[in-house]
Amino acid sequence: MPPSPRPRALTGAQIRTFIETGWLRLDACFDAAAARPWIDAAWRTLGADPERPETWPPDGEAMRGDRNARIADFAPKLWDAICGLLGGPERVAGGRELSWSNSFVIRSPCADPSRWQPPSPRSRCGWHLDGGDAPRWLDSPEYGLAIWALWSDVAPRGGGTYLAFDSVPPVLRELRSHPEGIGRLRMPLQDIVRACRDVREFTGRLGDVIVALPHVVHAESVNLSKRPRLLTARMVPLAAPLDFARRDPADFSVVERSILSMLGVERLSFRRRAPAR
Repeated sequence: MPPSPRPRALTGAQIRTFIETGWLRLDACFDAAAARPWIDAAWRTLGADPERPETWPPDGEAMRGDRNARIADFAPKLWDAICGLLGGPERVAGGRELSWSNSFVIRSPCADPSRWQPPSPRSRCGWHLDGGDAPRWLDSPEYGLAIWALWSDVAPRGGGTYLAFDSVPPVLRELRSHPEGIGRLRMPLQDIVRACRDVREFTGRLGDVIVALPHVVHAESVNLSKRPRLLTARMVPLAAPLDFARRDPADFSVVERSILSMLGVERLSFRRRAPAR
């Protein structure tokens, strides 16, 4: 199968950056006018008022969404990037039907500034990987690409997700060393994060998005601003497992090329084994 044409949303420099680092920042993927009805509906469904702090839910609660839209329609720039990184819409589970909702993860303001910790490997704020606790593999199609999207402006110390970007190579090595699969709770994530040097706080404007390999260890942070932070965290599943041994190297997706690069190999014949009983 010939590789899909590179979409306009990604430049050659962006593709090289993703291969080297495993992530990209995409600003202004959707605007406030498009987002406002979704945000208002989410607050109504929650039974809360964004102007009345006493009605705001606890930290980390997911707002119960009542709206869905195809990402291709709502955020075409993001959809083009997804296709460019995964190798085309045919490699995305469901293709253009991939959607998201207004089930935002809310981070309410905290009145105690002593609880805030800077983005650092030493921060104790619940470092984790998203997804279930079932075994996962290096080629798991459930974990094609991770998306973090801001639905509110987020300033420093405003509850932005902490992302340990250089945690990806050791997580990949851990997955490669477990062809029988390994659950996220069995991974030495705290040890991995302690060795990281590139830990960042996701700040920005409503509509800004980070797309990354789903192996970025991350954590929530304390929100010291006066406004709730709204975020979508979405995993993009694949139509088929990742393939690190494609006959034609031109058929490797950018995601596959990035994983191979971080593992220090040009190709890899990865074979799963049944989980140990």
